[in-house]
Amino acid sequence: MRNYWIRPNVTYEVVYKLKTEEGKLTMSLDNQLFEETTTSVEGSVLMTFDKVKPVVKLVGENAKNGHAEVKLIKHQ
Repeated sequence: MRNYWIRPNVTYEVVYKLKTEEGKLTMSLDNQLFEETTTSVEGSVLMTFDKVKPVVKLVGENAKNGHAEVKLIKHQ
Protein backbone atom coordinates (compact mmCIF):
# COMPACT_ATOMS: atom_id res chain seq x y z
CA MET A 1 0.00 0.00 0.00
CA ARG A 2 1.22 3.49 -0.78
CA ASN A 3 -0.08 6.90 0.26
CA TYR A 4 0.30 10.00 -1.88
CA TRP A 5 0.04 13.55 -0.54
CA ILE A 6 -2.06 15.56 -2.97
CA ARG A 7 -4.24 18.67 -3.04
CA PRO A 8 -7.95 17.86 -2.71
CA ASN A 9 -10.27 18.81 -5.56
CA VAL A 10 -7.38 19.27 -7.99
CA THR A 11 -7.32 17.15 -11.15
CA TYR A 12 -4.40 14.74 -11.56
CA GLU A 13 -3.39 12.50 -14.43
CA VAL A 14 -2.88 8.99 -13.09
CA VAL A 15 -0.41 7.01 -15.21
CA TYR A 16 -0.10 3.31 -14.41
CA LYS A 17 1.70 0.19 -15.66
CA LEU A 18 1.21 -3.33 -14.35
CA LYS A 19 3.15 -6.36 -15.56
CA THR A 20 3.57 -9.98 -14.46
CA GLU A 21 4.98 -13.13 -16.05
CA GLU A 22 2.55 -15.41 -14.20
CA GLY A 23 -0.39 -15.06 -11.84
CA LYS A 24 -2.42 -11.89 -11.48
CA LEU A 25 -1.75 -8.29 -10.40
CA THR A 26 -4.56 -6.09 -9.15
CA MET A 27 -4.42 -2.35 -8.46
CA SER A 28 -6.91 0.00 -6.88
CA LEU A 29 -6.53 3.72 -6.35
CA ASP A 30 -8.65 5.34 -3.66
CA ASN A 31 -11.54 2.95 -4.46
CA GLN A 32 -12.11 4.87 -7.71
CA LEU A 33 -9.82 3.17 -10.24
CA PHE A 34 -9.55 -0.61 -10.50
CA GLU A 35 -7.30 -2.50 -12.91
CA GLU A 36 -6.04 -6.07 -13.10
CA THR A 37 -3.94 -8.16 -15.46
CA THR A 38 -2.48 -11.61 -15.96
CA THR A 39 0.10 -10.25 -18.44
CA SER A 40 0.47 -6.47 -18.72
CA VAL A 41 -1.67 -3.36 -18.87
CA GLU A 42 -0.96 0.35 -18.90
CA GLY A 43 -2.98 3.50 -19.20
CA SER A 44 -3.80 6.91 -17.87
CA VAL A 45 -6.91 8.59 -16.56
CA LEU A 46 -7.79 12.00 -15.12
CA MET A 47 -8.96 11.87 -11.51
CA THR A 48 -9.94 14.28 -8.74
CA PHE A 49 -9.60 13.24 -5.11
CA ASP A 50 -11.60 14.55 -2.17
CA LYS A 51 -8.96 13.82 0.45
CA VAL A 52 -5.30 14.64 0.99
CA LYS A 53 -4.00 11.03 1.06
CA PRO A 54 -5.49 8.71 -1.59
CA VAL A 55 -4.37 5.09 -1.16
CA VAL A 56 -2.90 2.85 -3.86
CA LYS A 57 -3.37 -0.84 -3.18
CA LEU A 58 -1.40 -3.42 -5.18
CA VAL A 59 -2.05 -7.14 -4.79
CA GLY A 60 -0.22 -10.01 -6.49
CA GLU A 61 -1.85 -13.44 -6.60
CA ASN A 62 0.74 -16.08 -7.50
CA ALA A 63 2.53 -13.33 -9.42
CA LYS A 64 6.00 -14.03 -10.76
CA ASN A 65 8.31 -11.08 -11.50
CA GLY A 66 5.47 -8.63 -10.98
CA HIS A 67 6.07 -4.92 -11.52
CA ALA A 68 3.81 -1.93 -10.91
CA GLU A 69 4.20 1.81 -11.48
CA VAL A 70 1.68 4.47 -10.49
CA LYS A 71 2.36 8.17 -11.02
CA LEU A 72 0.18 11.14 -10.13
CA ILE A 73 0.83 14.21 -12.28
CA LYS A 74 -0.92 17.48 -11.56
CA HIS A 75 -3.09 18.29 -14.58
CA GLN A 76 -2.62 21.76 -16.05
